[in-house]
Amino acid sequence: MIFRTKEYWILWKNKVDSSTGTIRVRAVLDNSDRRLTPGLFVRVCVPASEPKQALLVAENALGSDRDKKFLLVADKDNVAQYHQVRLDRPKATCG
Repeated sequence: MIFRTKEYWILWKNKVDSSTGTIRVRAVLDNSDRRLTPGLFVRVCVPASEPKQALLVAENALGSDRDKKFLLVADKDNVAQYHQVRLDRPKATCG
């Protein structure tokens, strides 16, 4: 049975069990059809991407200019400079 979801995963333990090669995770997801029952063991694919150079900023630091996003950054003279930015999210998938 394949159960694909885009729900929120919470790592319970971030330590690999060396005897089994597994980690313990806890998931919060809709199971209204009761396909999953307590105590099941599952294989979980957590999408990841290759590391890339990026700047992480608080969402409330972003400004909007029509369909563009920007940041105001203080230069060496402490003058605010407009910098248009491109927002990106990892595009990794599980096979």
